[in-house]
Amino acid sequence: MRNKILEVIVPILFSPIVILGFILSIIISIFLYPFFRVSTGKSIIFEVPIKIKGLKVGYIFRGPIENILGNKLLFFSEYPYTLFVNQKYIEQLPKEIYNHDDIGYSIKQKQTVVAIFETKKLKFFDGYFPAKLISYKIIDREPEFSK
Repeated sequence: MRNKILEVIVPILFSPIVILGFILSIIISIFLYPFFRVSTGKSIIFEVPIKIKGLKVGYIFRGPIENILGNKLLFFSEYPYTLFVNQKYIEQLPKEIYNHDDIGYSIKQKQTVVAIFETKKLKFFDGYFPAKLISYKIIDREPEFSK
């Protein structure tokens, strides 16, 4: 079964159209980078529960440059739903409850990390500047899962 799946997926992933699309998204990301660094100037603070996301699919044009800069996309159960956060802040979260390297939480996890982030609204796009972790707390509530 696994070999059948690989026989279908591998040719698609290495097709010229997919490779060209990936290269174009990186080039567009580099050209749009300056616009992702212009903010409105006002700081905003969010207190949001971190959500478990199975597939971490983010922004096609912003994601590549943010990943190069060490900013990872975090998902939340409440608005703003997603924020880019620097890896050094993600590493401050308790690893026994939230581990960003895998799917986030273990399936048996009964606690949720509620993080407080400070960020700024982007001027030219509907989004936010990479967020800075201020603090976090752990609450006794099952985390929200999604694909």
